[in-house]
Amino acid sequence: MKRTGRYRVSIIFGIAFIVVIFLYYLRLINATALLATLGSIETIYYGGLKTQLDNDLLFKELFNSFNGRVLRGHNGSPCSW
Repeated sequence: MKRTGRYRVSIIFGIAFIVVIFLYYLRLINATALLATLGSIETIYYGGLKTQLDNDLLFKELFNSFNGRVLRGHNGSPCSW
């Protein structure tokens, strides 16, 4: 996911958070529903960020592994391609 995609997700969840607070302020939802909804929003948001972080770390590992194999294949000399 591009960096702008991460910001977009943060903005969407921030808006959802504000909407839920606003609904509570207007007394359209009670305190139990407020806490449950905010907990759900935070759990989904955190899960998405954690998944993205795990994917980034996996690709970093794969990239470093590939670079190491390429350098070993060329006896440590830089690639000519």
